[in-house]
Amino acid sequence: MLKKPTRKVRDQEPPLTPRAAIYLRAVADDMADLSNGSSADHQRAVCRDAAKALHAKVVGEFVDVAGMPSPPELERLLELIDGEPPLDYVIVYSLDRLTRARDRAFMLGWHLGSAGVTLVNADTDDIRPWTSGSRPR
Repeated sequence: MLKKPTRKVRDQEPPLTPRAAIYLRAVADDMADLSNGSSADHQRAVCRDAAKALHAKVVGEFVDVAGMPSPPELERLLELIDGEPPLDYVIVYSLDRLTRARDRAFMLGWHLGSAGVTLVNADTDDIRPWTSGSRPR
């Protein structure tokens, strides 16, 4: 009987196009300000450029409005992370767009790490995915 391959087995197979999801959190459109990255369109463009630099295929985009206590699109993203086939990257414009609550940031970091997903901060001069041994800039 064939067993479902584990993440380690998949990592040994020939490399496939990496899969990425983009998470955006923006203010309402009428309050958007391009200078600070609050516009969803601005965040989307920067995140798509990051995906291109990583040679990753964007398989999902999740957009929440800032200030929501339990962002529904973030919850959908977490469901995608747990699904098959696995994601390689979650790309955010900046880390504060993901969450500003420290306890939630810790939980999200643990969730991403345990699923083998790399968090990418797109609002940097160079795209370097975060790993457990790297530090934010």
